[in-house]
Amino acid sequence: MVTRAYFDTTVYDHIAKGIIPASDAAAVSQAITRGELVAYPSVVDVEELLGQWETSKAEALLRLRVLRNTVGFGQMLKQPSDLFAEAVRAYAAGADPPSVTLVPHHQAAVSEHLHRILDGDEDDRIVAEVLAGVRALKAPFPVRWGASRAKVHAEVKWDSIRVQERRQLSFADFFANGAAEWAEDIIAPLGADVLAACRSRGLDGLLALRPVRLTVGAAMSLVFATTFGDGVQPRHPRRGDGYDLWHATSASTANVFVTGDEALADQLERVPVDGFRVVTSLRAMLDDPRLAPLG
Repeated sequence: MVTRAYFDTTVYDHIAKGIIPASDAAAVSQAITRGELVAYPSVVDVEELLGQWETSKAEALLRLRVLRNTVGFGQMLKQPSDLFAEAVRAYAAGADPPSVTLVPHHQAAVSEHLHRILDGDEDDRIVAEVLAGVRALKAPFPVRWGASRAKVHAEVKWDSIRVQERRQLSFADFFANGAAEWAEDIIAPLGADVLAACRSRGLDGLLALRPVRLTVGAAMSLVFATTFGDGVQPRHPRRGDGYDLWHATSASTANVFVTGDEALADQLERVPVDGFRVVTSLRAMLDDPRLAPLG
């Protein structure tokens, strides 16, 4: 069995900074060449890796070059929203889900643009437009999430609940009791006919789909962390939390997710997904006996 992996932005950043040894990055590339590992790049990664373009173009180019040299541009994942929607619609229709990677002509266009950026031939205005879109998506998230957390606290009268009772809350119970309802809410925008078909086929089967399970589970885990936490001190929302949810959906294409973000790792690791691993370094992935041998 071939190991399928997804790396979030921190992995390429840590390789660029020397936090991850070059030998580990080389081992990953060699495993890909031997056909033992499939590692998917994503547009989400690219958008974040270019985040320093306007303040340090050299650093942004280095990080993007690390992605190209480690996993390449050739199997770029579809946007997270498409991965999720296509999996749900296929389930509703009783069909197999389509490929998780971009269709060939989109793949070729994205690869060409990225190579042009690295070769210095791409118009800076295009990159600036992409980054402006990233900032627009990231900036409001902590504010909106903070307001939602305050609303939930008020609704459940959080401050009136004894600390001992708060500490007894578990994510496992939170997920088991609410995942089906969350799934319905998340797929509702896809249309009443899709929702009805999914209900008819069974929400348990829908939740067994990895894109749905990780999308729902990541959202619920984030809510749990920022609303309830350990029962005493929930963590504060971060600008990158919204992108972390997209990384979680992208990671549904793989059986191992590698991130250097300990908080994100903790939040995803507690989501119950069969055959899915979360590790915090390339070396941990390479040495994990539960995965297919990588060299």
